[in-house]
Amino acid sequence: MRSTLRPALGIVAALTVAASTLVGFDVALADTPTPTSAATATAAPAATASPSATPTDTASAPASDSPSAAPSASASAEPTDDASATADAPADSSLAADPSLSVQDAEGNHTMGSTIAENEPSEPNAPGASTSPTSSLRVQSKAVTTSSVSGASKTSIMGLDVSAYQPTVNFATQYKNGARFAYIKATENTTYKSDTFAKQYAGAATAGLLRGAYHFAHPDASAAAQARYFVANGGGWSADGKTLPPLLDIEYGGAKGECWGLSQAAMVSWISTFSSTMKSLTGRAPAIYAGYYWWKDCTGNSKAFGANALMVPSYDRDLSQGPVGIGASWSDWTIWQYSSTGPFAGDSDVFNGTMNELKGLALPSSLATLLSSPNGYVDSVTTVPGGIRVRGWAIDPDTYKSIKVHVYTGSKVTVVTANKSRPDVATQMPKWGAAHGYDVTIGTAKGSYKTCVYGINAGAKGANALLTSCSTAKSLGTNPVGSFDKAVATTTTSVTASGWAIDGSTAASIKVAVYVDGAHKTAVASTTRTDVGTTYGAYGSAHGYSVTVPAAQGTHKVCVYGINVGTGPNSRIGSCKTVVVNYKPVGVVDRITPSKGAVTVSGWAYDPDVKTKSIPVAVYLDGRGVRTTASTSRADVAKAHPGIGTKHGFTKKLSASKGSHKVCVYAIDPSGHGSNPTLKCSTVTVP
Repeated sequence: MRSTLRPALGIVAALTVAASTLVGFDVALADTPTPTSAATATAAPAATASPSATPTDTASAPASDSPSAAPSASASAEPTDDASATADAPADSSLAADPSLSVQDAEGNHTMGSTIAENEPSEPNAPGASTSPTSSLRVQSKAVTTSSVSGASKTSIMGLDVSAYQPTVNFATQYKNGARFAYIKATENTTYKSDTFAKQYAGAATAGLLRGAYHFAHPDASAAAQARYFVANGGGWSADGKTLPPLLDIEYGGAKGECWGLSQAAMVSWISTFSSTMKSLTGRAPAIYAGYYWWKDCTGNSKAFGANALMVPSYDRDLSQGPVGIGASWSDWTIWQYSSTGPFAGDSDVFNGTMNELKGLALPSSLATLLSSPNGYVDSVTTVPGGIRVRGWAIDPDTYKSIKVHVYTGSKVTVVTANKSRPDVATQMPKWGAAHGYDVTIGTAKGSYKTCVYGINAGAKGANALLTSCSTAKSLGTNPVGSFDKAVATTTTSVTASGWAIDGSTAASIKVAVYVDGAHKTAVASTTRTDVGTTYGAYGSAHGYSVTVPAAQGTHKVCVYGINVGTGPNSRIGSCKTVVVNYKPVGVVDRITPSKGAVTVSGWAYDPDVKTKSIPVAVYLDGRGVRTTASTSRADVAKAHPGIGTKHGFTKKLSASKGSHKVCVYAIDPSGHGSNPTLKCSTVTVP
């Protein structure tokens, strides 16, 4: 069984273990149910300095309580920006240059942008511009920047990307020269992993650079397998504020042509599979490195990847111009690889934004807020004696102390401290300990209530947080409730009322009183009703009743009351019902005789409730009825039923055409409240 701790594990781990990610925690506890995971970026509350979560069904949000002293998770401090750093800083002279593309092809190790210079046209009028290649896939004259593409400047945030072909990068020097971020090659296809990646990745972090890993794609092989290989060999993502999203480097190559032998639709599908696999494995969608022309040629200028950050190569252009163009998925570029020849090691890059925005690329503000906001779980919201019981746990990553929780039931808010012992929390998060559980019963009137639980933020950062989704719970209140079943059984001398009854304040069986007019009988509602036990589990099943009260012939009003076990009033259970206590009419059809043009019916009938009176009889011929009165003399009937007299016989002749006919005879209850029994139905043939 998976633990209800799972929604918070990625968050806490990201604060305490820099290499961990927001996803992938899968721990088992013996006695906690599996929740729907809440630790996703889409569920994160908006980041504000001291926000309050606002329940939709209340006029005001739970107020932020005073923050407790919070042990902040340690992390490498970001260096302050060097205002003098520019793109004109000298490159590290000890670095090796990339080998030729043919060598990279032979080694199966390609650097980011290795195929761009031979396939993407340069700005024709730029100093030192390369000659545009011959290609059947594009028009070469692209001197003017496409619309809606930002430029950069020498004071923009600079960075670099390197591979194993630069094995001795001095990242401290790169930082001194103005670099603030780096992408480092980790893998290619499922056949190559860089033996310098770990050293370079750690070196960049030690020097104070934000860093990320990139994968050189081979779209003619499995996208999902390459994503898994990338993650397994350094291409993960950690919510530590210094790891850039994983980067998919997809460009020209392959034996089957510039687009790897794939159609545009197949290429879009390949990228989508790689992206979704990466997100499922790391919690972040990868950034995409793709040239403007490649994107148009090989994806049909797809608009499907706006959620992925864009890194675009475009060389031999002034920084103020910006790249020559970007694919239709994006409104602007995020990182521009503007040079493969310096000033930085490997390739030189520029970020389209401020340093704070670059940090936001590493750790989006929604996730930063989430990481500092309370987290926990609502184990159960149940109907119990006395009201609604709410159980769960809550922590704030910024403090080891117990925090407050606000429980909303409708418009009512109940404030509790989550300090009950939860050993399962302590097992998974030992630094926080066990004192983080809450278990509260909220007294309410009878009704249904939307129930929401908020963890109250305890630190300077973060926000009050909804702990899993709201739910609707019923309360039985503190007075008797129940049901008076629709059917009321009667005999010639009694009335029987059945149903169930519970007093909302106790699970014990309670008394009910069944009234028939002014007379009543009291009994304990303790028979088994499994349907009640299923619906109201905390109360059990021993709440059924079936009470018989003597009643004379005639019409009666029947009402049921639950007897309050406390100081409140007795409560009527359901609606009162009107019933009639009487005998059914009885009788016999002696003969149904067909003759030419007619059918004759004869017999006798009487009602035991009015023994000596003659009663109506209805005779139906093919669905058309006529009434007669059973009033002719029948001495044989009087002899067989002493005390009723002789006036109970009937004979009725009905016209009928030649052929087959259905004849039915009914005795009619003269009171109008009882049933009209069928005396006989028969099919006859008229000659």
